[in-house]
Amino acid sequence: MIIKGIDNKLVNKVSKYFKEDIYFNKLRNNSLELFNESSKPIYGPDMKIDYNDYIYLDDDKKVVEYKDINKRIKNNINKYNLPKD
Repeated sequence: MIIKGIDNKLVNKVSKYFKEDIYFNKLRNNSLELFNESSKPIYGPDMKIDYNDYIYLDDDKKVVEYKDINKRIKNNINKYNLPKD
């Protein structure tokens, strides 16, 4: 299941998925609350980031073969000598 966007329901699901203590769940929820209350920086370029378009949880556990990876990503894997398996 792929879930885009983030809210308290997803934060709780992530904590449950990773079998975390209640302490970490509260920490995640508090962090989300602080993030939601914060404003975007008023300096620098406008990044126009839509945080609701990001995938915050993907528990499908699909394995991607190296041959199927985007060429740009392969270049970075090779550039930094990252393992291919």
